[in-house]
Amino acid sequence: MAGVALKLAAAGRQAGKLCGQAGWLRATPRLGETSHSRGRLCHSGFTLVEALLAASLLTCVVSAVVIPFSAAARCQQMAARQAVALELAQDLMEEILSRPFFDPNGYTTPGPDAGESFANRAGLDNVDDYSGLSEAAGSIHPNLQTKAADPLAAQLARSAQVDYIRLTGQDPNQPMNVCRVIVHVSAGGNDLATLTRMVYGNVTN
Repeated sequence: MAGVALKLAAAGRQAGKLCGQAGWLRATPRLGETSHSRGRLCHSGFTLVEALLAASLLTCVVSAVVIPFSAAARCQQMAARQAVALELAQDLMEEILSRPFFDPNGYTTPGPDAGESFANRAGLDNVDDYSGLSEAAGSIHPNLQTKAADPLAAQLARSAQVDYIRLTGQDPNQPMNVCRVIVHVSAGGNDLATLTRMVYGNVTN
């Protein structure tokens, strides 16, 4: 038995030597192959880092091209909305100024008088009747050549305020014959156009 064990041990050492030689042979460069050529083979394709860098560069280039166009489009839309807002403000101001200064029935309180309402503006018979007028976004009343039908107008709200004022040095015994008319057009609570006019009424003695 001892002889058999010695033979098995010798066979194991011989197999170990052969395996070591085989491993050394696999690690030995092939004929004509250098470390430089092996490096070229390893780097013949894109690495993950290179792919990520290329994607980042492409994103930067696309953003540099798209962002200016987007900003220009937003500026153009804002300018168009501003123009519509100004036209709507002018339209309402002209409507107010087309009314007589004094109420034919002698009313002097700003706002619609008895029997009048903003729902029927044709019945407002003097300037101060428009005080307190408020039109929500999407409900601006079309008048004359207004742009109320413009899609941009659907985003706008409009209001008017009329106040009687007495000028410095004005005779306090005279009736109030000066009022200030303010028209606002806004979008989302932000003013886009505001017009202010001083209106005078002729007082006859």
